[in-house]
Amino acid sequence: MRARFGTYKRSAHNAAALDACQEVARHPEGWVVLWGHYGTGKTHLLAATVNEAVKSNIAAVYYTLPDLLDRLRGSYDRNEYDPFLARLCSVPILAIDEIDKARATAWANEKIYQMIDARYRAISSQATMFAMNSSPQKTGDDMDYIYSRMNDWRSRVIEITGGDVRPIGGRIHAG
Repeated sequence: MRARFGTYKRSAHNAAALDACQEVARHPEGWVVLWGHYGTGKTHLLAATVNEAVKSNIAAVYYTLPDLLDRLRGSYDRNEYDPFLARLCSVPILAIDEIDKARATAWANEKIYQMIDARYRAISSQATMFAMNSSPQKTGDDMDYIYSRMNDWRSRVIEITGGDVRPIGGRIHAG
């Protein structure tokens, strides 16, 4: 299944998240942070935002944070590192899923910081989207600089509640 807004079932639990993602797909600016339990549709919304934006000729990229870090490390060996990092910093919509799942090395933390800080400085002209299972609250770990930016007044932090909405045997595809 290709994730689309039309295949996402609106409910009282997710209406604010769906509305925010649809707005980002039309007008890529600001940060949207979706958080909540597993299976509430966060990944579907990120992928749908990317797919709808690309359909409208707006450049957009989706990665899980662990996959993004793997791709970033791999680009270094192929002399694609600088262009890839520059793309991550400048693409109109960057959707990063599972932001709370990576256990990053010092090098990875530095690169994540560079990317996040560049996008934070461009918050009024680019959209950055995150999905995570935990609330974006400071915890005293290496991710606090991201959580601080997520809670900026210009960001929309939205909890998606409700039960698991995953279709049995379904697949979500971005791109």
